[in-house]
Amino acid sequence: VWLTAEKLSERFGMLSPEWIRRYGELLPRERAEVSTDGETKVTRWAYPAHKINRMIKEGKLKELVKTPATTV
Repeated sequence: VWLTAEKLSERFGMLSPEWIRRYGELLPRERAEVSTDGETKVTRWAYPAHKINRMIKEGKLKELVKTPATTV
């Protein structure tokens, strides 16, 4: 199950919209990209609910570290 940032915040209340805006790149996420005639279109980020739920159960959200080199 893939969720938008808004739905992710609703499903996991401790992940506020502000938290996701600031640190969402530290979570697993994907977006679709389509290139046509040299122009690329992208969707919003989607977050895998089951994988994030597993991260929470395993305490891995406590291990997230944001560094200046973090880019996704």
